Amino acid sequence: ISNDNLILCDMSQPICNVATGDPITGWTDNTHPYKVGAYHMANAIAEKLKGVIKETPLFPSSQVDDSIINTNAWMTGNTSGKATGWTLTGSTGATFSKEVRAVGLGEWQVVNSVSADGTTYNCMSGSILHGLADGDEIYALAEIEGEIISLDLLYLDLFTQNASFATTYTASCLYTIPTVDTVSIDNINFTGTLKTPLISIPANSPRVRVAVRFQFEGEIKIGRIMILKK
Repeated sequence: ISNDNLILCDMSQPICNVATGDPITGWTDNTHPYKVGAYHMANAIAEKLKGVIKETPLFPSSQVDDSIINTNAWMTGNTSGKATGWTLTGSTGATFSKEVRAVGLGEWQVVNSVSADGTTYNCMSGSILHGLADGDEIYALAEIEGEIISLDLLYLDLFTQNASFATTYTASCLYTIPTVDTVSIDNINFTGTLKTPLISIPANSPRVRVAVRFQFEGEIKIGRIMILKK
């Protein structure tokens, strides 16, 4: 078929064994995909659409853009393996390092974790005085790449705080891996951006804090983390 108005995508290829052509066990009932199969089919469609739909940049292209509220949003510098000015809280079950980006602005904050088990999590965060007015609208973005063996949680949180650092409002974005019969799909590679809902700064909230929270086995890379004024 040759038609510029049609986009063809083979929906069997993502859920079939490359060598045999047979459906992968547990991904389909041989007629309909299960959640794991639907996940991989959706990724195949997304890759097709990337070639025909122009991407709209989410992040500012300049480090001096007036809409950026937080400091070192580009995750540059190296202080004991962590981007300058960013704080680690939570458990110590992860190792941190910095990596030069081959493509894109800023640097990668690399996090490796050998286990997703436990009751605590790691958190990269930064808190600043924002200098904005009550009612001003803000949101947060975080650029993430991952090679995940097992994932318990991956959040982007945006907090407003009073002068004593107590939280006055929270907006969150959660990355979830699909499940099949309540079992997570493991060994997932992903690239994307987490974005919180838009929030208005409440009264008596002179500070804002942004945090990426994670508990996983594998490796994630955190790129730009920004608090942006609408």
